[in-house]
Amino acid sequence: MTKKLKSILISLCVCVLAVAAYFITEKILENSSSGPGTSTTVKLTNLSSENIVSIKVELSDGEYYYITEDAKATAAAGSTVYKVTFSGIYKGLDYDKTTAKRLYSYASALSAQRDMGDVEEEDYDLFGLDTPQSVVTITLVDGSTETIYVGSTAAGRSGYYCRIDDEELDNVYLISTSVGDSFTKKSNDMRATAVTPESSLDKIQEITWQFNDGALISVVKDFESTVFNPFVNYYVVSPWSMAYPVNADILGALVEGLPTLTIGEFITPKLDGTEAELADYGLDDPWGYYKIVSTDGTVQEVSFGDFSSEDSKANCYMYDHVHEQIYVVSYANAAFLAKYDEIVTTTPYIITASLDNIESVVAEYDGKVVDFVQERYSTGVDDKGNPTYSSVCKLEGIEYDRYVMGLLYRNAIAMRIQNVYKGYEYEDEPLLTLTFTPYDRDVAARKLVFYKINENLCAVEVDGNIDFMASVKDVNDYLKAIQMVKNGETPPYKY
Repeated sequence: MTKKLKSILISLCVCVLAVAAYFITEKILENSSSGPGTSTTVKLTNLSSENIVSIKVELSDGEYYYITEDAKATAAAGSTVYKVTFSGIYKGLDYDKTTAKRLYSYASALSAQRDMGDVEEEDYDLFGLDTPQSVVTITLVDGSTETIYVGSTAAGRSGYYCRIDDEELDNVYLISTSVGDSFTKKSNDMRATAVTPESSLDKIQEITWQFNDGALISVVKDFESTVFNPFVNYYVVSPWSMAYPVNADILGALVEGLPTLTIGEFITPKLDGTEAELADYGLDDPWGYYKIVSTDGTVQEVSFGDFSSEDSKANCYMYDHVHEQIYVVSYANAAFLAKYDEIVTTTPYIITASLDNIESVVAEYDGKVVDFVQERYSTGVDDKGNPTYSSVCKLEGIEYDRYVMGLLYRNAIAMRIQNVYKGYEYEDEPLLTLTFTPYDRDVAARKLVFYKINENLCAVEVDGNIDFMASVKDVNDYLKAIQMVKNGETPPYKY
């Protein structure tokens, strides 16, 4: 027999078997109590969520997970929140709450869109129900269970075949594709698909980030208004030697702009059950990092490592510290915070303090000591019981117009941060020393010393530490303002 003839005979046999299978299926459907598949609205389950203890989804490959109500999260949210408990190597993974809620809803109120009729057990294989893709077990408060078996998809993915354990409903049914897809999701498909940073500044207690070789920047929230921070509620506490107020508008824009880190691929847990080494993904020495602590105690902490492909720099590995998992995310989104350095996020001024809270500013320069003093007198209390005052402003003991003295004070605090001090050499003799003393004796005076580096910049020592550089011009403008007041002139307003 030639090879060509053998090939023809094999093809004929395959065709005969296919036709036979078709007619057998049709015969089964014709003999069923409902005919060859009939439209139906029969409810397969009709359960109250309050009576469900758990829903278990067991897949044909042995994976399984449970969906239950998260009582703690429900109480906090004010609406029902579900949690997923994964099995085996998937234990402890984060999950997508919307997906869990949808599956819970489908399982508790399942309807068939077609009744395929009564099918004998020996014919379950025609519907993929001899070895179902998944078995969904619903456990009720009274200990009883209801089970849904999900088989193969119908032609054209028009739905999934299923059956349930019920004495009155023993037929095979066709459920919708969306429901069948939900019942047959793999463990990884139930996982959270993205890390979404908190985007409301009011809900953030602390945010810390670091990129490449930059300093670790940490901003914390403090609800208490202080003498030297009367305008904002956020402080940079790192890398500086002391806490500095933050420009809340810029920080707010930073937080609102944080992109969602969509998970393109799950690296862990490794399917072979072995441990993943951070060094294999460049995460032992990450190039980027951020951590957000929300006011409700929620923590998000991630690090970024190598590119996930040698041929493309579009994606990189990310380590989720909270869930101890490794993902692949967009490099561009991961690098978002890299453009925010410590100068951009800090207040532009070296010191901030309201004139109403300051008793004196002493300026020392060129061997001179010039004191600005605000003498205040109690005038009683306001409607809220707070003390009220009237005041007189003096420069070297001479009283001047309060508006003029206010402008002089504005010049004193308008020294702008120009850059981070990077160890440059500077002159030993200070250009200017300013000491701000508040009325509140529980608050220490703040001392600023300006050392000239070159014609443009000077190093600024604040309470013994040098973190920033300021403009020599700003220092000279302040000294000119002092002389203008002495000459009876009005100094310019400094922005």
